[in-house]
Amino acid sequence: MDFLTGAILSGIVYDQLKKYGEITGEYIKNKLKGWIIDDSVCQSIANEINEMPELYKKSEKILKVAIEENEQLMNIIKGIKSESKYEQNNSNSTNSGNFVNGDGNNTGNVTNNYYGIQTQDNL
Repeated sequence: MDFLTGAILSGIVYDQLKKYGEITGEYIKNKLKGWIIDDSVCQSIANEINEMPELYKKSEKILKVAIEENEQLMNIIKGIKSESKYEQNNSNSTNSGNFVNGDGNNTGNVTNNYYGIQTQDNL
């Protein structure tokens, strides 16, 4: 994943909110060590979450929705990128061989590419 989402953020901050009632920029910075994020952004996120009505902080699911509906907060977190230097590009890859579907049935020799199934044998 290369960007921060409301679901990730709500999961990170919910336990802290439940325990202490508010979060700090320092707490967010410590929890988001794998993301490129500076102190002012961490504090802005903390301020936005702390200013939410207490009712929104009572449930992780409600907090997630509140975060995702807060335009200012979403604009802040959309710009936060992972520090990961690895990317995966599967656009030219192919998979071939025997595959088993979810019911345990062998589907035969199937060759897939980026656009879907090219050939099917023994179906």
